Amino acid sequence: MNLNLHINIVSKITVVICQLINIGQYSVYISAINLGYFYFIISCSYFINSIAFIPLDYYIQANLINFIKRDGSLHRIILINKIFFKYILFGSILIALIGYVLFYEFIEYIIYGIILSIVIYANQNLKNTANNIGKSNVVSLSIVIESALKVLIFCILVKYSTEVASIIYSWILSYLMSIIYIIYIFNKENIYKKNKKIYENIEMKDIFEKVKPLSFSTTLNWIQSQGYRIIMVPLGYSEIVGIFSLVSGIGANAMNLINSIYSQQYSPKLYSSDGKYLKTYIRSGVYLILICLAGSTLVGKIFIELVTHGKYTGEWFILVYGLAIESAYLLIGAYVINLTLTDSIRRVYKVSVYGLTTCVTLFAMLYYLEIINLWTIGLPLIISNWLVAAFMFYEEKLQVEKM
Repeated sequence: MNLNLHINIVSKITVVICQLINIGQYSVYISAINLGYFYFIISCSYFINSIAFIPLDYYIQANLINFIKRDGSLHRIILINKIFFKYILFGSILIALIGYVLFYEFIEYIIYGIILSIVIYANQNLKNTANNIGKSNVVSLSIVIESALKVLIFCILVKYSTEVASIIYSWILSYLMSIIYIIYIFNKENIYKKNKKIYENIEMKDIFEKVKPLSFSTTLNWIQSQGYRIIMVPLGYSEIVGIFSLVSGIGANAMNLINSIYSQQYSPKLYSSDGKYLKTYIRSGVYLILICLAGSTLVGKIFIELVTHGKYTGEWFILVYGLAIESAYLLIGAYVINLTLTDSIRRVYKVSVYGLTTCVTLFAMLYYLEIINLWTIGLPLIISNWLVAAFMFYEEKLQVEKM
């Protein structure tokens, strides 16, 4: 096992520990209704990221090597981001105005979401760039820095305010410190040095055309996984959203870590075998998911009591919901890779629409029947995610039959 892998594992464990400490702090100091507002803000920021920033970052990372070969540096990334920021500024003002009209009482939170989305993008873009040019250790350290600072800064701010702003400021400041650290490393090695050979204009129209399909897909995924927060909080379900998001987030983060480790170990075999390894990958993944769900059912109550300092012990079952929601992505990710290898990526968009339609319909039914509570709010997410996995299994089976 090489040094980089050791550092990566240690950094991930450190991040998980810091996240659990944060959850414990939020449980003690932040009311359930303010937690709902916090997750509303996070969802606003992820909405902007899914429409614009995530597709742009995918485009930049996909063309990273070409930029280096063409220009001798990554200065082109700065130029693209500068131009793109003008569009984002206009879009942000438009979103703020729409938010002011539709959700006047939540305009402050919408503005927080816009600011946070920009900071998150800058942070993620730098990390992805560093990782793709062989500086994974820089990425690992930056993740540890921001995770530790979220804990420390919140400890300081919560002494002065237990409002949602104390969490948001701790996030923004920690991300900014991580950004400063990576930029310092890049400047030290002159990675963004200006190159007089960069004469051609950067056609944003071409970039928009290339990122449009991905923007569509990521936005659908956002609506399915987080869109309910944007609707439910203004409708008066902030407390339910806050508790559900906090406790289910513990399960989701744990499963996400497991998904990440499993994917890193075995997804390369999907590529090297041209998808022939898929059946083994899925079978082992299902066994892993069942073990995780069984384990969380057995020890979930004790774990939630420890993490939330007993405040949400009665809601420990939501931990299992989080695991069940996130575990579907272990299988969905494999099917996406396989469909990509067979040039059937458009099938992914079709399946995404099925999942979104199911999720929205189920939430509408819960609202109409007035049965939205901690037991029911997670059901549309679980059902729609696993339906997407089932649809992808069917699409993959059809692809195999055609070959």
